[in-house]
Amino acid sequence: MKLANRSGRAGLMLTAEGLWLAERSKDILTELATLESDVKDRIGIVSGNLKINASIELDRDLLALLALRFDRDHKKVNIAFDFVDPRYFPNLDECDVYFTTGDAADIEGFRKENLRSEEKVLCASPEYIAHRGEPSSPHDLRNHSLIAVASDSNNLIEWSFERPGRSPQHICITPSMKCNHGDVAKLWAIQGQGVVMQSLRSVESDLESGRLKRVLGDCKIPQAELWAYTALKSSKTLRVHIFLAYIKSALEDMAASETA
Repeated sequence: MKLANRSGRAGLMLTAEGLWLAERSKDILTELATLESDVKDRIGIVSGNLKINASIELDRDLLALLALRFDRDHKKVNIAFDFVDPRYFPNLDECDVYFTTGDAADIEGFRKENLRSEEKVLCASPEYIAHRGEPSSPHDLRNHSLIAVASDSNNLIEWSFERPGRSPQHICITPSMKCNHGDVAKLWAIQGQGVVMQSLRSVESDLESGRLKRVLGDCKIPQAELWAYTALKSSKTLRVHIFLAYIKSALEDMAASETA
């Protein structure tokens, strides 16, 4: 069987048989790597590649820090972490764990788990409030410059509010600025560009320092849910199980310290 031909400056060119053998070799090497990982799982060694995807709308610093801590404790695990557009659910072959927020649909081939609920708040810079005034009600937001975190092209965004003794209010807003990452939206708000909705944890230090001021504090905003999806093919591997248990425990400890 001839696997390659010499072709002048091009060097060696694989024949059809050579190409077939190269492709089969890749499959065999992948199967061997999977077999090695399975064997290590059976004897309790946490190792192998861990592919993580997260929606770009999430708190990048929090997830990156937790992944870093896990990596330091598990040197035999190789972590690949990518932030992705939440409009497109990752391919089953591209990740072991996918973190996202919002409505958690049932996705074929994945199992889902709720990890955390985050309180959300409205805030703006003191300079913006001094210039434009402070909104007195959810409906009053329509008279303000609003900053939204969203990934789609829809310019109408719904914000929901609850106030004691009143029916829930759902306000359709047209943001003056919009971004698919919360850190950018928060920066715009700090710079006085408008009112932004953020998780309390992500702006807590800015509220304490005075860079931002909370508005409509008597309104309760539906919490943001953090979800983890795991591919069914990988959810039983030891590294995925240990990683999710670590993340869940760390988030629970954070929640406990926040309410202490």
